[in-house]
Amino acid sequence: MSQNSTTELVCETFDAYKITRFMHEDEGYFSFSPVIVQIGLVTLLKTIFQFLLMPFGQQRFVSEILGGIAISPSFLGHIGRINKYLFAPRSVLILDTFEVLGLIFVLFLVSMRMDMDVVRKCGKLSVVIGLASFVVPTVITTVMASYLSGFFKLDQDLHKEVYVMAVLISTSSFQVVFSILEDLKLLNSELGRLALSSSMISGLFSWSFSVFLADVNEATSFGSKKSIMLAQISRIPLVMVIVFTFRPMMSWMVRQTPEGQPLKQSYILIISTMVLLSGFFGEINGHHYLFGPLILGLATPNSPQLKSSLMEKIGTFVDSFLVPCFLVGVGRRINLFITTFKLLAFVQALIFISTLTKLAAIIVTSLYYKMPFRFMF
Repeated sequence: MSQNSTTELVCETFDAYKITRFMHEDEGYFSFSPVIVQIGLVTLLKTIFQFLLMPFGQQRFVSEILGGIAISPSFLGHIGRINKYLFAPRSVLILDTFEVLGLIFVLFLVSMRMDMDVVRKCGKLSVVIGLASFVVPTVITTVMASYLSGFFKLDQDLHKEVYVMAVLISTSSFQVVFSILEDLKLLNSELGRLALSSSMISGLFSWSFSVFLADVNEATSFGSKKSIMLAQISRIPLVMVIVFTFRPMMSWMVRQTPEGQPLKQSYILIISTMVLLSGFFGEINGHHYLFGPLILGLATPNSPQLKSSLMEKIGTFVDSFLVPCFLVGVGRRINLFITTFKLLAFVQALIFISTLTKLAAIIVTSLYYKMPFRFMF
C-alpha cells in the first residue's frame, strides 16, 4: 500500500436477518446473496459472449474478460439500483475474500501445469524467444512510458505508476497461451511445444522481475536498501519448507495411490491446505500472498496422476466459482466514466508499443534461427 492511500470505513448494524423480496427496500441486506447473484450474472454474460464470439474464433478468456467488464460500473453497474445491490459494502468484503482465494488457487494451478522438465530440456530457441519477448518490450515500453507521461501531461500522482504499468503491459500470461493452444489443439505439436516452453520462460522472468520490483518499491517507500536483501533472504525458509516438506508429502501421496486411480479426497484436502498455508506463511513473512502458491505449484511433482486429480477436483471449483468472483472483482474496479481521455490514450499507446515490440522481437529472433516464417505468427 502506498503512503498516500486511504482506507474507507463502513459501519453497519448486524442485527437479525430479514426475508425480503429480491432488490426490495432491503437490497444488499444479506451479505452473501449479492455474491451469488454476481457469480450467476457474470457466468451468464460470459456464456453469452462466448456464444456470440464463437464464429469469430475468439478464445474463452476473451469472453471471461468481457463478462467482467459488462457487470462493471461502466455498464450494468452504472445503473444505480443494480450497483447498490450488487456492490453493497458488506457483500464486497466477502467478494474480496473469494477473489483472493481465486487468485491463490489459479496461480497454483497455472504454475503446477508448468512442466519444469520442459523448461530444462527446451532448446536455445525457446530460451532466446522467451527472454526476448519479455526484455525487449519491457525496456522499450518503460522508456516510452517515461516520455509519453510528459507528453500527455499526466497527473503527478500517476507518474509513479507508469513504470509499473509498463512492466505489467509487457508481461505475457502463461495461462492465456496454454488456453489458446489447448483450444486450438496445438499442445502436442512442434509449434505448440515451442510456444509453450517460450511462454514458460517468459513467465518465469516476468514473475521474478515483478516480485523484485515489488520488494524494491516497498523498501524505498517504507524501509532502507538493506531491507531489499533481507526481503530476498526471508524467502528462503518458505521455499525450503515447500521443497523439503510439502513436495515429499505430495510424492508420498502419489506412491500411496494405485496406478490409474485418482487421489483420495483426503489427499486433495491436504494439498488444498498446503496451498492456503503457503500463502499465509508468505503473507506473515512480509511477502505477497501469491509467492507461496507460485513456488508450491512449481515444486509439485510431475505426476500426471496427481495433476489430473488436482485439476478435476480443485480446478472445477476454481473455474465455476472462484474465477467468476475474480471477474466480478476486476469488473467492479473498471469505471470508464471517471477515466480521462488522455489517460486512456496513454494506456492504449503503451499497449500498442508493447505489442509491436514483442512481435518484432519474436520475428527477429525466429529469423536469426532460420525458423519458417509461417510459424512466427
